[in-house]
Amino acid sequence: MTIKAIIFDKDGTLFDFQKSWGKWGTKLISELANGEKDLMLEISRVLEYDLETKEFQKSSQFIAGTVAETANLIASVVPEKSVEQIIELQLNLSLDMKQHPVKSLKKTIDFLSTNGFVLGVVTNDLINPTRNQLIKEKILSQFELILGQDSGYGSKPDPSPLLAFCKHCNLEVEEVVMVGDSAHDLTAAKNARILGVGVLTGLASKTDLLKHSEYVIPDISYLPSWLKNRGQTRRGFKSI
Repeated sequence: MTIKAIIFDKDGTLFDFQKSWGKWGTKLISELANGEKDLMLEISRVLEYDLETKEFQKSSQFIAGTVAETANLIASVVPEKSVEQIIELQLNLSLDMKQHPVKSLKKTIDFLSTNGFVLGVVTNDLINPTRNQLIKEKILSQFELILGQDSGYGSKPDPSPLLAFCKHCNLEVEEVVMVGDSAHDLTAAKNARILGVGVLTGLASKTDLLKHSEYVIPDISYLPSWLKNRGQTRRGFKSI
């Protein structure tokens, strides 16, 4: 069946994960601990974050988890703050963070949209910051539907938000591809019976992703060529 639509994860797929969230992690931990070294170390331990390199470890639950899941992790070692307070701090700090788009982000999204593919975003982040980040990159209008973990369909690896996209766009699951950088993304795709494609702009390695999908490309700029090689393009379609 012909591929008609592409669902993208956000962090690690449209935006380079480590470059975007690395330094932000230090700021979050420092504010939570009020600069207290021992508490900073304890928070970094539960988040699996390296304070020296300012990087998340690839096993960190923060990578593919929701804001609430991260808040609950932190609350386990910072009991004086409520989960709600920690969520609010995360959101406030994310307002000023600089996202680093992956290679040829706008060019790739514009190209796929112009060539007739229906595009969507399904992220475990919240919907408002997601929309704001897409606005900054001038690509929001290219997406038919954007779903966050607060959109009412659950969060990946639950396949529900992917199936909601298919229903909204009146598409069969066989007509859709899910592109993501984590096991959560590809597991959600598999559970929805959607074809999954892994990208290496997150923290997972090619070996990690091949456990969940037979298709792994370096980044989303390779999608046009991948689609063309599968014969999933209309006449006149050329790779970027």
